[in-house]
Amino acid sequence: MPKPPKKSRKEAIASARARLDKRSFGNDLWQIVLQYGFGEPNLQMADRATALVLGSILEQGLELAILSHCVLGWNTREAEEEQKNLFSGSEDGAMTFSVKIRMAYALGVYGPKTRTDLNTVRHIRNFFAHDRSHLTFDDEDVSALCDQLKWIDDFPWGGVVGEKPDTPRGRYIETVKHLYPFLTVGVGKPIRYSMAIYPFSEMYA
Repeated sequence: MPKPPKKSRKEAIASARARLDKRSFGNDLWQIVLQYGFGEPNLQMADRATALVLGSILEQGLELAILSHCVLGWNTREAEEEQKNLFSGSEDGAMTFSVKIRMAYALGVYGPKTRTDLNTVRHIRNFFAHDRSHLTFDDEDVSALCDQLKWIDDFPWGGVVGEKPDTPRGRYIETVKHLYPFLTVGVGKPIRYSMAIYPFSEMYA
């Protein structure tokens, strides 16, 4: 069966959002809860966990990148308290993944292409978090979103770095593996992509 034509980024996001907005009564969520509690591991459980856990880890990486710009520095009691106040919620509510992406971009942590990829990861994670069906990375809407991860198509694959990922799940995992280390390397100094020395990504330009 031929693969359907690749969607544009706008189409991919709109399709996933439209599916979530349906809120159908065919709710599989309790079945999913039971499977995690009593069932054998399966592809759906593995994919949902992968999307949620890696997406959350990447969000925490964003927090560290933002904190690298703060006057209180890292690994102090004052810094930890400020991190809680800034990210974990107050009377104004918690800072969302979307806001963290915008804030880190405004601080110069990364450029516009990386910001777009981070937002795509956010959409994928949210889709897995809120969709009521047995979702996997092979789902048409998830696959269309993973197709929008752009750095993978620009990266010089081969040799010691391995081959380009050719599955939606592989694209998602490799994106987190690519982004997270850079977001967390700046202990003691502000992370700015324009100051880095590596030539193979906009993030490291």
